[in-house]
Amino acid sequence: MTLRGRARTCSIPGRRSGFTLIEMLVVMGGLSVFMLLLTVTLLGAFRTEQLASRVSQRLLLQNQLADQFREDIARAVAAPEKWDKWSAGAACLILRLSDDKHVLYRWDAGQLRRSEFAGSAESIQPLSLGNSRTAVEFVRSGSDNLVLTLRLSEPQSEGPKQVDISAALGGDLR
Repeated sequence: MTLRGRARTCSIPGRRSGFTLIEMLVVMGGLSVFMLLLTVTLLGAFRTEQLASRVSQRLLLQNQLADQFREDIARAVAAPEKWDKWSAGAACLILRLSDDKHVLYRWDAGQLRRSEFAGSAESIQPLSLGNSRTAVEFVRSGSDNLVLTLRLSEPQSEGPKQVDISAALGGDLR
């Protein structure tokens, strides 16, 4: 009895157990397409994350620059056209502080530098803009040219992107 029952369950006439080669190829092709889509999605996510990180870093640097610039403008009592060997213009901003100190912002050779002069002592601080293609320009506006603007311009494919950081000379004291 056990032999007959076993023989019936093991072999069914006209049927084979297992998968055909075509079925295996279809499954492998489907897995390949799935892995390709997963890889493309992950690469896109990594690129998006890197771009977001660069933008965040650039915004952080620009915020630090804006805070420093506004603080210097608020402490200044004047923004003279000339001082010592320097002349103010689109690439240079001169600030005279109340304690006979001077702060000089210079855009030269693709780098923004902030120099602070106290008597004969000079301290130079390079300021990072977050992008090597950024250009800097200083603009005076308002009545009596009391509003000073640091303009950051970046070339882009859809037109230049511009960020203006403005402050009133003397801050809220005037």
